[in-house]
Amino acid sequence: QFPCTHFVALAKVRIPLFSESLLAYLWDKLVGASVESYVHSLKFLLENNLISVENNPQNMGRILRVSPSILIKLQKPLKKILGQRTKEVSHIISEYYRNLFSRLRGNDSFNLQILGRYVFHALESGNFDGCFSYIFDTDIIRMAHRHGPSNQLNEILCAFETFWKGVWREVKTNQTAEQGIKILLELSYYCKDMCRHEQCLNYLNEIDKIINDDSVGTME
Repeated sequence: QFPCTHFVALAKVRIPLFSESLLAYLWDKLVGASVESYVHSLKFLLENNLISVENNPQNMGRILRVSPSILIKLQKPLKKILGQRTKEVSHIISEYYRNLFSRLRGNDSFNLQILGRYVFHALESGNFDGCFSYIFDTDIIRMAHRHGPSNQLNEILCAFETFWKGVWREVKTNQTAEQGIKILLELSYYCKDMCRHEQCLNYLNEIDKIINDDSVGTME
């Protein structure tokens, strides 16, 4: 028997290692009970070996661990307890990572791994437009390129491309066309930096197809 909603929600986090601040954030958003109750809940989780405390030599707050086997077992109670609220859980997790990314950036740390987690959970929650604006309508994407090409940047851009293509098949508005052009253009920049010239050209050709698509705007 699982003790509480915030613990079950870890099934959506999907990674075995995470900061205790994430668990506390889930408690605050999904349970909303007192700090004392949270402490009792955490004690229960630790005493029953549902989570454990990991060594943290970097001293960045307490790190907790949930075994992969428990994360898998949490999938069933996640659907049973939260039901249609699973997208809400993804949104809550995405906001945690967005806030964490902003806080770290304020301390001159541009963490693409944290940014990637925000994007993953935001898209999973269906918040494509909000996530797109946060990345592409600010200086974040420019700063990401400035840090040099990386697998993390590529994963972020490809996640946007995959989600956008699903939207584009259904809704060909001027807005979705503009979003697609921006995503594909950033992917072409990435490929250029990685000397993947043929793939870069493919993305530019896709942009040309969007620009010359006569059906764009007919669904608005």
